[in-house]
Amino acid sequence: MTAWPDVAWCIYGVSQNAIYYIDNQENLWLSTAPWTTEAQELVDRGVASFRPVTGSELSTLYVQSSDLTLWYETGPWVNGHVKQQVDTNVWYYDGNVTLDVVRAYIGDSSGNLWLAQGPWGNEPLARQQVDGNVSTFQCINDNTVIVLGKNNNLWLEKGPWGTVPPARQQIDGNVADFQALSDQLIYVLGTDRNLWLEQAQPPAPGAPQTAWNWGRVPPYRAKVDSNVGSFQALSPRQVFVLDRQGNLWLETASPTGTWPLNRTLIETNVLTFHALSNLSVYVVHANDMTLWLETGPWSSPPQPNRQLVAAELGPPPSKTGSYAAGNSNNPVSGLPGGGDIDS
Repeated sequence: MTAWPDVAWCIYGVSQNAIYYIDNQENLWLSTAPWTTEAQELVDRGVASFRPVTGSELSTLYVQSSDLTLWYETGPWVNGHVKQQVDTNVWYYDGNVTLDVVRAYIGDSSGNLWLAQGPWGNEPLARQQVDGNVSTFQCINDNTVIVLGKNNNLWLEKGPWGTVPPARQQIDGNVADFQALSDQLIYVLGTDRNLWLEQAQPPAPGAPQTAWNWGRVPPYRAKVDSNVGSFQALSPRQVFVLDRQGNLWLETASPTGTWPLNRTLIETNVLTFHALSNLSVYVVHANDMTLWLETGPWSSPPQPNRQLVAAELGPPPSKTGSYAAGNSNNPVSGLPGGGDIDS
């Protein structure tokens, strides 16, 4: 999860050859290699945030405009494209609910979270309320979400939806941010800026392997790092961490789950980032607001291979809303073992 500085919405790397970004005029661009002005395509104007649709990232987006209207947009982007209005007064959202199904979780500015069903453009919007007093969330599927309440309590919530609150188990408290790798394994950033890898309680001997449970606060967990500004997890063993001084690190745990086995400084003076893998990351530099693609292998002191992608991001636009937290492109189902798990 990356940010200006707390929410990931300004850049999204699709591959080493393509990236979406918002400039300081609230224009959304798709830039493709080789990185020249001629390789840029204007997607939309007046954009506050966006989210590509998994499986069709180069041609389908959810776009939140600066007036909090959410749009479903499909390319090609050159010479106009198709826009369908999803909803208004949208503060956070995630359209990657079910692959190839037009469906989205939508949160309004009052903190109400809904599951809405397409096709879009119809009034009234077909939807069911999931919960209230929601700060942000991460979709697991159409029947499971991780919800961060406005009181900083983190919950695993299960459908069917329509009753508020739904069936749920508390994961942790005093949570500032999070990224779920599954409904059993979650990176959690505390309000004290300590980062933890937390897991649900394993099933008892002889119980079904689906019987993992939360509800123990704090849960089973291993401390990853402290003084964390933002982060993006790649797996249960590897995470990028941006500290509060603007240093970007790649941290790797031991096979038994001890953090960190290796801690490599990738770059300094970083404002925000989006990693594609442990050897490829897009970085915005804080001093001049330039966007770079940086690739490993990493060295100490940091001397990454890098290419200038865009030089005109400028100061970030004022934020009105954001898409949901938890934007890992590498969901995994593995669980950590041993190490520094608190019990």
